[in-house]
Amino acid sequence: MKKELSSVEIKYLVDEFQQLLDGKIDKIYQPEKKELLFSLHIPRIGKKMLRVILPKFIWLTEVKPEIPEKMPGFCGILRKYLSSARLRKIEQTDSERIIKLEFETKEGKYDLILELFSKGNAILCEKGKIIQPISVQKWKDRTIKKGELYAAPSREHNPFEISLTKFKRIIETSSDTVSKTLAVQLGIGGVYATELCIRTDIAKTRKGLTETKIKQLYKEVSNLLQQKTEPAVVFDDNKVIDITPFKLRFYETKRQEEFKTYSQALDSVLSKGIETEELKQVSDKYGKEIGRVDTKIKLQKDNLELQQKKAKEFQEKGEKIYEKYQELQKLLSEIKNMRKTMSWQEIKEKLKGIKYIKEINEKKGEIILEIK
Repeated sequence: MKKELSSVEIKYLVDEFQQLLDGKIDKIYQPEKKELLFSLHIPRIGKKMLRVILPKFIWLTEVKPEIPEKMPGFCGILRKYLSSARLRKIEQTDSERIIKLEFETKEGKYDLILELFSKGNAILCEKGKIIQPISVQKWKDRTIKKGELYAAPSREHNPFEISLTKFKRIIETSSDTVSKTLAVQLGIGGVYATELCIRTDIAKTRKGLTETKIKQLYKEVSNLLQQKTEPAVVFDDNKVIDITPFKLRFYETKRQEEFKTYSQALDSVLSKGIETEELKQVSDKYGKEIGRVDTKIKLQKDNLELQQKKAKEFQEKGEKIYEKYQELQKLLSEIKNMRKTMSWQEIKEKLKGIKYIKEINEKKGEIILEIK
């Protein structure tokens, strides 16, 4: 199952999201701690729902998830500032996995910044100052918390705008393989780095390229970022392994199901599979502990049933004793008087034939009665 969106995929999604411009916020929900759902009314289009699951995914959905009765605090902040706001701009920050939504209200303009990397974050800002993040986060070079000025992480290279000269220098000076250099230093991710190697007939483990190959690779990077969308869900033995904005040669031997938009491709999988996947993760994480608790509960239940059975037996015995109480009291009184003048042997002879007497143990001085 796909784990997250790459910077390349976010680029194509942001292009798709331009249809939301001038849309008016209708409702804002927070189904989970790091999940947001925006319902917008778009002029001449109608209602659209934008779903965000930090730090993994963002897409247009047709399925509304279950909404909790209690509204989380961050959702309350968003509703306070963005209710009835118009979405004026939506863009990707350089080539980062960051999307900025610019809203306009009668009171002012606000930015909602969505960071789709690391632990993920949603940060509401006004004029660059953080009003409230969904979670406070700190790094060595930046801090995300209320009152701070928002600063995006900086990347040395932007594949969306890189020049041939700079691209050539990156490839020539890198000590890593071509594939890893593209994935990490250029920041396009492993799948698309491999795809570029396939398109240019370069072994992904190769180090160092001729100038001709570098130029060819540079051209393919540009083509990759300007490709016509042909969204597809990729399967391997009926299991979804990826969701791409266009078909990749990397997956040409796999079954691929086509969709009209990239959001529709994502929605077909994520809206059905996220809850199941999360339940599976919880089950995997706590399965052993749940098993131990279940075993303990079973033992306690068995013990309770045993104690209830014993209690019932004692109650029945008590009721029988109570029924014969006067007879037994009289017998015990007679035996007590006999003990004053008679030996145990004489008492045994005297009591022979009494129906309640089961056994007389003179050594222990005990008389065992049996009541039926």
